[in-house]
Amino acid sequence: MNVLEQTRTPLPDIFTEKDKKREMCSRPRRNLWRDTLRIPHFVSILSGFCATFAFENFFTIFIYTSISQGGLGFPVYITGTITSISTLMYMIASPFLIPCLRKQLGTRRALMLVVGVLPLLALLIPIAQSAATHGRMAVWLVLVIILPLKSFQQMGWPMNDHLNVSCFDRYPELLSTGSAITLIAACSGRAFGPSIAGWLFSIATEFDTRSLGRQISWLSLFVLVLPPVILAGRIPDNLLRECRDQVNRDGYERVPHSPNVVGTVH
Repeated sequence: MNVLEQTRTPLPDIFTEKDKKREMCSRPRRNLWRDTLRIPHFVSILSGFCATFAFENFFTIFIYTSISQGGLGFPVYITGTITSISTLMYMIASPFLIPCLRKQLGTRRALMLVVGVLPLLALLIPIAQSAATHGRMAVWLVLVIILPLKSFQQMGWPMNDHLNVSCFDRYPELLSTGSAITLIAACSGRAFGPSIAGWLFSIATEFDTRSLGRQISWLSLFVLVLPPVILAGRIPDNLLRECRDQVNRDGYERVPHSPNVVGTVH
């Protein structure tokens, strides 16, 4: 056997290379989700991104639910009008206000200000519930305060989205996984948010109007949106500048992993 092994003709390099590739393909792949979630500041930004949808789902159910059950009791057509006005305010103001906030306050403080509106909106829910028992005029006065704040907090969506992509400037091979996680989180919030909000409302209606149990819906919302405000404070102010400088120094040399790639783009 030893003589045969010594006199055996070695395999050509092409077969050896194929065997290596086949062996690499058979190995278990690394956990992309785990690696993506470990990227600095990604989880903090993702939590803020998801929080921007929390009040959106809650608000629609809140204004449609009857006053006796803790809502504002508006009919469907007024509910649609209110949400349309809020969206229109966001579309008009965001192209001008977001760059101004970023320039005057910086990335971290601007995001903290926008996301910080969410706990305030949650605290305005019991005030709106109380106003609903005093007539429509009182409700509209509260909505005059809530609607601009609601449109303002929606600006956290593009701000978080921009920061989200910037986290992957140093990890371009994980950008697709990060985008998938972000979309899954956003879709899950939009899918399950109304169900959870409706379920909490149904629990709250079983208690008396002035009891603690009646406040479950907005207290749950407050607890849900408070951590993203705290996590936003951990995001460095110069995150975008650091990522941009890193790309300018390194180019995009980390993107191609194939030996067939000849050059890089700078």
